[in-house]
Amino acid sequence: RLHVFGIEPKCVHVFSFRCTLFCIPLQHEIINLMGKELFNKIDSVIRSERLYANVNLMREDVIVRFGIGRHRLNDLLNQYAGGVSFPQYINDFRVKEAYELITHHPEMSIAEIAFEVGFTLPNLRDQFKRRYGMTPMKYRTHLE
Repeated sequence: RLHVFGIEPKCVHVFSFRCTLFCIPLQHEIINLMGKELFNKIDSVIRSERLYANVNLMREDVIVRFGIGRHRLNDLLNQYAGGVSFPQYINDFRVKEAYELITHHPEMSIAEIAFEVGFTLPNLRDQFKRRYGMTPMKYRTHLE
C-alpha cells in the first residue's frame, strides 16, 4: 500500500489507463523518498561513527553494512551527494575534519591529523591542496 510511506494514493484504479498517468510519478516519488531516507541513514552513520576515519574503509564495507548493491550506493551518491564518487564522498569528510584539526589543534602534527581522519600523509596533502589551494603545512604556517 502506498500510504505506508506517508503518501496517500492519488488514485484508486491502479490498473486503468487514466490512473497510470497519475500513479507513475507517485511511485517515483516513493522511490525517491525511500532513497533520500536511506542516503540520510548512511550519511548519518558515516558521520556519527566516523567510519570515514578508517584508512581502510572501502565501498564494500558500506554496501555490506546497509545491505545494498554497489549500483544502489552509486545512485544514492549521484542523486543526494552531488554526483561524487564514493572515494570523493569519504575524502570530503576527511579533508573537512583535517582542516578543523589543523585550525584548532596546533599541538597535533600534520601526520597525526592525517592518521586521525583516515588519510595517509600524501593523500592528505593532495586532497587538502585540491580543496583549499595550499598544503596543510602551508595553511598551518599561514595561521601563525
